Amino acid sequence: MVVVVVGVVMNMQERQLVLTYSSFCLMIKRLSWVTHRLISLTIHSLNDIDWRCWKLIRSNESCGCFVPALNATMTPSWMVCTFFLCMLEASCTDIPRYQGNQRMRSTRKPHIVFILADDLGWNDVSWNNPDVITPNLQSLASSGVILNQSYVQAICSPSRAAYLTGLYPYHTGFQKYVVAPGAAEFLPLKYTLLPEKLKERGYSTHLVGKWHLGSCRVDATPTLRGFDSFFGCYSAMIDYFTKRLPRFPVPGANITLPDAYDLREGLDVFYSPPTEYTTDLFTQRAVEVIQEHDEDTPMYLSLHYTAPHYPLQVPDRYLDFYPNVTDVARRTYLAMVTAMDEGIGDVITALKDKGIFDDTIIVFTSDNGGIPGLGGASNYPLRGGKISYYEGGVRSPTLVHSPNFISEPGRVSEDLFHIVDWFPTFLAAAGDKVTGSGLDGQNQWAMLSRGSRGRRREFVYNIVDSSINGGSQYVMRWEQYKLIEGDAGGLIPDASRPPGGVASTCPTRPICDCELYDLKDDPTESNDLVCDKPLLVRQLYLRLNILKASQVPSLLDFPSEVVPASAPSKNNGTVNYGWC
Repeated sequence: MVVVVVGVVMNMQERQLVLTYSSFCLMIKRLSWVTHRLISLTIHSLNDIDWRCWKLIRSNESCGCFVPALNATMTPSWMVCTFFLCMLEASCTDIPRYQGNQRMRSTRKPHIVFILADDLGWNDVSWNNPDVITPNLQSLASSGVILNQSYVQAICSPSRAAYLTGLYPYHTGFQKYVVAPGAAEFLPLKYTLLPEKLKERGYSTHLVGKWHLGSCRVDATPTLRGFDSFFGCYSAMIDYFTKRLPRFPVPGANITLPDAYDLREGLDVFYSPPTEYTTDLFTQRAVEVIQEHDEDTPMYLSLHYTAPHYPLQVPDRYLDFYPNVTDVARRTYLAMVTAMDEGIGDVITALKDKGIFDDTIIVFTSDNGGIPGLGGASNYPLRGGKISYYEGGVRSPTLVHSPNFISEPGRVSEDLFHIVDWFPTFLAAAGDKVTGSGLDGQNQWAMLSRGSRGRRREFVYNIVDSSINGGSQYVMRWEQYKLIEGDAGGLIPDASRPPGGVASTCPTRPICDCELYDLKDDPTESNDLVCDKPLLVRQLYLRLNILKASQVPSLLDFPSEVVPASAPSKNNGTVNYGWC
C-alpha cells in the first residue's frame, strides 16, 4: 500500500499532489529501512521517472530542501522529486543505512564521558598523522567512529558555550572573543546548560578541567550551573606546574595576564605543589570521580584538559617520545599531547575496572584548531589555525566510542557535525524525545548509534559584525560549499597555509566581498570559486543575510575592560568569583 502511494506521488508530475505534508511525514516516520528500500525499487521500475531523482535516492543523497537545489529549468517530475526527497530528509533521517545484524545491546541510560582537548591541531592525532603518539585515542578511534567532518568554534569560550547551550555563539553573545581575565563577562544565566538538563534525567554531573565561561558572579560558576562537582581552573590557561596565570608572552596576542593562582575544588581554592603536573591532576580527579561513582546512576563527566594549550610545558620523560623532532616548540607540544593521551588511557582503565566501560559513550574532540609556529601545533594540510575560520581553525579531530551504544565500529563518518549538536544528541542518548525546539544543535544520535544518515546540511561557522580584527566575519556552510563574507582570519599569522596553490582573486566580485570554496574537492581552501559560481554565491549570500538577522549583540569585547575589583591583590592572590 505504501509503495503504491509513493509510486503514484512520483508519477503525478503536473497533477495535484494529493498527500498532505503531515500525513506523508507520519507515514515515512513509520517506515523501516526495508520498506525504504522497497520504495526505491518501486520508483526505479517506473518508466517516466526523472532519472536524476532516482540517482539521488539510490545514492541516499538529497536535495537538502534548500534554494540552490531549485532552478528555473526544473521539470515537473523533478519538482515532485525535490518535494519527496525534502520530506524524506525531514522525516526519515533516522532510517539506518544497511547494517547487517548490528544492534544496540543495552537498554540502560549510557554513561557519558566528554573529553575536550585545548588548541589541538588537525594534524596532531595519530589517525591523521602516524608520527603522533596517541595509542589510547587511536584504540578508541579504531573501535569507534571517527567524525571526519566535525566542527567547533575558532576559539575557547565560544566553543564551550556552544557545547553547553546547543546554541551558536552569535545567538548567545559569545561570537567575538573569549572571557578575559578581570572582565565582568559570563555566559548569561538565562540559558539552561547541558548538565542541568542531564540532572533532570537522573544523571550525576561532573566537570574536571577548564571552565572559561566566566566566574565574576558566584552563580556563574560550574557548581551553580548544573555540575555536582568541579575541579579545575576558571581561566583560559594556567602554568602547568605553578597553577598561576602565565607571566610570559602568549603567541599571537599582546596580552599581560595578572599574577593570580587558579585551581579550584568546587568554590574553594585547591593548593597544589609545583611538582604536580596539571594534566596529571585532571586525570587523577577524573579517575576518582569514576571510582567513587554509583554505577546504578548514569554519570556525565566532562573532562576539559588544558593541554596542549600554551604555555608549552611537560615532564621531561614525555620529550623522549620525540627524539627526532628538532623544533623545541613542536617537540614539547607533541609531548604534551602524548601525556594527555596517557591520562585518557588511565580514564579508560578506570571505566573498565568499574565495569561500566561498555555502557559509556566516550567523545573526544578539541575546542578549536592549534596555533602553528610558537604554539607548536600543526593543522596540516588545512588552511589557518586558532582564531581563524578557515578549516584549520575550526575542523576538529573527533571520535565517538561505545561498545553497547555505537553501531558499525571502525567506521569514518563524513556526515557534517557541529559542536552545538552534542547538546541534543546526548539528551537523545539519555532517552529524551528531543525535538530540537529552540536549539541550533541537531539530534545526531541516530547517525552515531545506528549508522543513519546525519541530519546536517548547513551550519554557521560564525556571524559577528566586528571581529577581533575589526572587520565583519560572516561564514556559513551548505553541504560541501563554504561561503566567507568579510575576514575569516585571526590575530595569529596563517603559518599553516599548505603549499601547492593560492586562492584565486576576482577582478570584481559579483555579489559580495566573499570567498567560496568546495571543501569536498578543495579541503585546503586553495581555489576560490566566487567568480566561477556566481549563482551559487548569490543564493548562499541570500541565505547568509537571513541568518545574520538573528544575531544578538556580542557580550565579549576585545580588548576587554578590566574591573579593578577583580585584581588578585583583592582576592587573596587568586582568580576569584563574586566581584561583579
